[in-house]
Amino acid sequence: MRYSTKTKYSLGLSAALCAVIGSAFAGEPRNEIVTPVPSASPWEFRLEPYVWASGMKGTTGVRNYTSDVDVPFKDIFSHLDMAAALQFEARNGQWGFVADAFYAKLSTSGSVPTPLDRSAEVGLKQFMGDLYSAYRFVDSSTGFIDVYAGIRDNYQSIDLSARGPLHSLNVSGSENWIDPIIGLRGHWNINDKFFLAAQGDIGGFGAGADFAWSLQGTLGYNFTDKISTELGYRYYKTDYSNGGFKYDVPQYGMWLGVNIKL
Repeated sequence: MRYSTKTKYSLGLSAALCAVIGSAFAGEPRNEIVTPVPSASPWEFRLEPYVWASGMKGTTGVRNYTSDVDVPFKDIFSHLDMAAALQFEARNGQWGFVADAFYAKLSTSGSVPTPLDRSAEVGLKQFMGDLYSAYRFVDSSTGFIDVYAGIRDNYQSIDLSARGPLHSLNVSGSENWIDPIIGLRGHWNINDKFFLAAQGDIGGFGAGADFAWSLQGTLGYNFTDKISTELGYRYYKTDYSNGGFKYDVPQYGMWLGVNIKL
């Protein structure tokens, strides 16, 4: 088959263009889909179940009947009917937010509320719920110091029964109040395994209790980067009265907790 000169020229030009375009695409890298790596969350979370074997020695009262109670912390488990405690913390940078709940139910003997009584039994139910924000103003590789402020919700229920030869008494009552609190807490790393921690606050100021204060110190051990334990001592004192209800009882005893970073 014969082609004209013009046709041959057109076919040659088309072949050359195809070769140039094909070469260009052959040298171009393929477009690949790149999945972005998600950035780390600025939030840190910590959960700490704990046990506070708190003894008590003070005065309780309901409907103007009062009784003194004395339960050493070494004997607390023989009087304890139920207890549960948990602390949760969420932190973002220098700011942290803490919720702490403690509940205990116990029964013990007490002093007689009237001269006609020979014996008295006291049943106590207690709830303390802390909610506060903490600001970290010292933060280094050796430890940290926080200042915190918030509220402490207090609930106390008292059942008082007394018996005498010609007399019997059964009274009960409960109160719920909220104390503003301010405090400091700190953490010091002794080495990569052991650390010391301390915390203290004051509150009440007449808004709930007349005055309340708490102090705690612990020695801790890091099992891993995520799990540690603390063993120490806690003291808490509150003085609250309203009408015929009275609760002026220091609580003190050994404290044991397990920190879990989520």
